Amino acid sequence: MIQAILHKIKLVFTRPKDFFKAESKNKDILEPFIYFTLIQAVYTIFSYIVFIFMIKFHPDYMREMMDKINMPMENLALMFYLLGFPLSLIISFAASGILHLWYKLFGAKGKYSNTYSIFAYSSTPNSLLGWVP
Repeated sequence: MIQAILHKIKLVFTRPKDFFKAESKNKDILEPFIYFTLIQAVYTIFSYIVFIFMIKFHPDYMREMMDKINMPMENLALMFYLLGFPLSLIISFAASGILHLWYKLFGAKGKYSNTYSIFAYSSTPNSLLGWVP
C-alpha cells in the first residue's frame, strides 16, 4: 500500500496529465480518501513541528498571542492540529461538492467520485510541501 501511494505521489509530481487521465476511470471514492488522509496527516505532523520550532526560535513573534491565551502555546498548537486534521477530512467532501457543482455548471459529465478524486490527488503538492516555511 505504501509503495502504491509513493508511486501515485511520484506520478502527480512528474506526470500529472497522464496520472489524472488514468485516474478519471476510477469510480471509487475510498482510495482517494485514504490517500488524502495520509497526505493530510503528513502535512499536519510537519506543520506542527514547524510551529513548535517557530515558538522556540522566534518567541517574540508568538508573544502577543501567548499573552492573550492562558495556555502553553505547545498545547494550544497540538489542540489546533488535532482538531484541524479531522476537520480537513470533512471539509474535503464539502469542497469537492462545491467544485462538483461548479463543474456541472460548466457542463461536465463526471460523477462526484471523479471530482473528489481530482480534489484529493491535486492536493498533493500543497499537502506535502505546504508546511515548508
